[in-house]
Amino acid sequence: MNLKEYIESGKLEAYVLGGLSDSETREVERFAKEFPEIAHELNKIQSGFEKYIISLSEKPAARLREELLDAVNAPRPASKSGKHLGMYVAMAASIALLLVFSGLSWYFYQQWNETQSVLAHVQQEKEILNKEASEKNNTIDQLLQYKRLVSDTNVIKISLAGTVLQPQAKAVVFYNKHTHEIYLDPTGLPSAPPHQQYQLWAIIDGKPVDMGVVSKDLKVPVHPMKSAPQFQALAITLEILGGSSFPTLEAMYVLGQRG
Repeated sequence: MNLKEYIESGKLEAYVLGGLSDSETREVERFAKEFPEIAHELNKIQSGFEKYIISLSEKPAARLREELLDAVNAPRPASKSGKHLGMYVAMAASIALLLVFSGLSWYFYQQWNETQSVLAHVQQEKEILNKEASEKNNTIDQLLQYKRLVSDTNVIKISLAGTVLQPQAKAVVFYNKHTHEIYLDPTGLPSAPPHQQYQLWAIIDGKPVDMGVVSKDLKVPVHPMKSAPQFQALAITLEILGGSSFPTLEAMYVLGQRG
């Protein structure tokens, strides 16, 4: 018997995959007992198939992997068809292709997930950069507006000094004599409590007139307020969110006379 030809015939591979008839299965098992070379080659083939299945069959095909490993390790079933050995070799190739496809599918699925994660991160970074750019542009616009107010000869600067309640507090009002526009710089005021905000008042003919509430963001140097054609003084009080119809005098933080 030529052991080399028998080993290379493909019968051992078909045996491992369970694709031989009863008589062929008994023949392989008998030869494996008689010839150590065949037994050794049979173990190599079985081990190789197991490693191949494990390496190619990842998470999406875990159940298929277990089924194929069971098939490789199971006792040899009898084949009733008795078809040509080439059919079994083709079957082995089909299974290998199926495993390759499964492995590639998982690989591309992982790559797709990673790509989606990268795209989401890039989008998040883009939104952060856009927000930062918008904030910087707003800051530049406010500083330019502040510069225009300071340099405009039609604008007078009115300083509001802290009261007994808040001696260290201060604010600045820019008043355009021709357009009667009023802009407030509140950066010298302390931060308002969460449920309160500052409100500007103009004293006209001895009565307080609402000039608008001040934004919670006190870092902004220019706050446009309501216009007033004439007034004798200006004051800022701490009121509830949204402002009040009449000033809370005991919560007056700053006060200033028109020059």
